[in-house]
Amino acid sequence: MKKINKSEGSASARTLENLKEIEPRLKVGVLVLNTGHGLYIGGINYGIESDLPHARAILNAMDGQSTCAQISQNSGAGLDDVLEIVRALDNAGLVDTVRTSIRVQRFHSPNPNRSTHKNDDSNDGGFQQLQSKLAPELSASTWISGVRDGGVNVIAQRRNWEVSIFGEGRIATLLYGILLASGISETLLIPAKNSTAISAESLTSGFLRQSDIGLNLKVRSSELAGELSLFPANSSDAREKFAISIGQPQADQQQEWMSSGTPHLVIEPAECASLFIGPLVIPGITPCLRCVRLIRHEREILWDEIELNRLTHAPSEVPVSVAHYVAGLITLELLSYIDREKSQLLGACLTIDFHNLATTDRTLYTRHLACGCNWGQEKSPR
Repeated sequence: MKKINKSEGSASARTLENLKEIEPRLKVGVLVLNTGHGLYIGGINYGIESDLPHARAILNAMDGQSTCAQISQNSGAGLDDVLEIVRALDNAGLVDTVRTSIRVQRFHSPNPNRSTHKNDDSNDGGFQQLQSKLAPELSASTWISGVRDGGVNVIAQRRNWEVSIFGEGRIATLLYGILLASGISETLLIPAKNSTAISAESLTSGFLRQSDIGLNLKVRSSELAGELSLFPANSSDAREKFAISIGQPQADQQQEWMSSGTPHLVIEPAECASLFIGPLVIPGITPCLRCVRLIRHEREILWDEIELNRLTHAPSEVPVSVAHYVAGLITLELLSYIDREKSQLLGACLTIDFHNLATTDRTLYTRHLACGCNWGQEKSPR
């Protein structure tokens, strides 16, 4: 048995404890293909080859409910062969070996005449709907390096986060819906003015209707949160916070984020068919917005004039296609930070060219020596 084209993103090798008692199952999407002299087990980018005589029978018996010892009995293969293939699959990050469940708070009437709850939820419509909504999220999270429970814990941990979106417009509205549907149940949409009304431009989000035009954006989005959210709202007060600003935030708001240690991200207004995103700021650790401003001031002789022009001109709305692209991109980067503490926007900014999206420019920044965020004692990442 040998590994081939193993990518850097696969799980690191480890020695499994109590191999005989684990209940392995192949990760979602793993291919099992005949090679003529054995089996290829893996994905498009990497996998392993096995020439064990009972390899296919072993794989067919890996249902996530049978131990290695039971798989040996059910497949007719020797236990050593089962352990060999499971160990190779685990080292390649192609198998899940842990069973985890997501607990969801639900209402059940204490009245025995109305209570129909049982341990079996297979016929519960709400439970089935949740399963169908979770499946696509789990199919991606299970492939995060080191994940061995099908991605369940990764998705469950998203409920511990509260994400506030400051601003309005197509990108803000789309972000709101996508984050809720991705498992960030505590997502808040905070327009610049509490009286901001829903406009025709906002209907491109997909969840606002023609009849919503003129209604209060903050109130209506809050009303729709239950329909959009992957999970019911979490009543816990203990959660991590993250802020996204559509447009440059007010100085006092930015200072509040820095003082409280709240990670934040800024999407600048669209100009000349382009958009500037970032950086994702971890206060006390990565370059802040003022660091970027000081560096751009040094690099671009007209930067002061650009900032002044932005203050005197209302931002323009972005095309529908760009709004969807940017909202999806930001969501993926935010989830990468929440799930793995990694993001291409940490210490970096992206310049989105509306007419050349395939070659998005990524610019790295460092903490500026003249910025106050660089004077205090550095913190450790969360």
